[in-house]
Order: sequence, then structure tokens, then C-alpha cells
Amino acid sequence: MYEGTAQVAGGYDPGVKRLQVGDKVTAPVVHVAPFGLFLDHEGQSILVRLPDLSYAPVRDPKAIAKPGDRVDVQIIGITDRQILASALPYVENPFADARRFGVGSTLPARVVEEAYTMWKRGSAWRPGDPVCDFPEYPHREHVGVIVEIEHDLRFVIPDAEIGARTVRVGDEVSVSVTAVDDHGRPTQVHLAPGEPEGGHDDPRTRR
Repeated sequence: MYEGTAQVAGGYDPGVKRLQVGDKVTAPVVHVAPFGLFLDHEGQSILVRLPDLSYAPVRDPKAIAKPGDRVDVQIIGITDRQILASALPYVENPFADARRFGVGSTLPARVVEEAYTMWKRGSAWRPGDPVCDFPEYPHREHVGVIVEIEHDLRFVIPDAEIGARTVRVGDEVSVSVTAVDDHGRPTQVHLAPGEPEGGHDDPRTRR
């Protein structure tokens, strides 16, 4: 689609400069979708997906920009179907301090909810598997708790890791960072050793 000439509304215009990976542009938002923002640059449609809008999770892209807003982006991918861009080069990275967020660091966290998975006969939930977002789903299995650290990052702490420790929704706990991505953003955490203290709390009876 983007080979040879640039696609514009109504056809192809050889006079429009084709975007290339690495190009930096400022373009207006023309549509906000649940999965990202669509921009228009000289008739060329650009998609900025949710993970490329902010280092923190984006639950509502309308909180980032609305139609008519101009956004600075860098082109990161071009296929025969889409031009993809990222706003991250223009956004401050709150996870750049490796001493604070790097592997081995300890961070405060809050237990925000119980974690369940859709139950499947003969299968076992493992860390990294999805959790169930439907509280009334009839065949769900308790698998742990969800903790939140600063900048709205959330992680599942499995029941097997909690063991005999007492962990309830609303508790303040400490977690250790065990993996980060290329931006220094934590991608995996575990309960810090000895945190929290307490007697056995059966996950099936947590409220």
C-alpha cells in the first residue's frame, strides 16, 4: 500500500512524501479508538497503539488526546496495511531510574483485587496467563491477588507464592522487581521476602 506512492484520501498522490521508519512528524488526531489513536499526515493514516502512547498503562486513550489535537510521533513500522508510530520518544520515561525500578529493587505496592482465571478442566494456571475480568463468571478459579505499584502498573501475585502469608485487598506490601522491558519498566515482580507477616489465610475465604 505504501510502496512507490503515498496513499491519500481518494487515491494515490505521487507528490506526497512517503513516510519512512524513523521519521518524526506532528499530526492531528482524526479518530480515537479503544486500541489507540489515528492521525493524519498529508493524507496518510497513522496508528498509535495504546502501548506506544505512554509508559504507564493507558485504559482510556481519550485521556491522552482527542480529535483535533496535534501529537508528536516517530514512525516505527510500515506494512502494506498500516503505518505505525510511537509517542514515547516525546514522553518522559518515569522508569528511567534503574536504581529505583531496576531488577532487584524493592517497591511499595497495594493489593487492589483478587485474581481469578476461567477454569478449564485438566489445566493449571501459570504466572503470565490471563486472569478473568468477569466477576460473575460461574466457572472461575482463584489464582492469587493483583498488586499495583506506582504509575498504575499491575501484577498478579499467585497463591502459590503467597503460601501461608496473609494478604488481603487493601493491604500495603513490598515487591521485588525481577524483570524489566527495554524501557526499564517492570514486567515481573514477586512479594519481597518476609512480606507480609501473618498467619495462614485461605484464598477461598478472602473477602
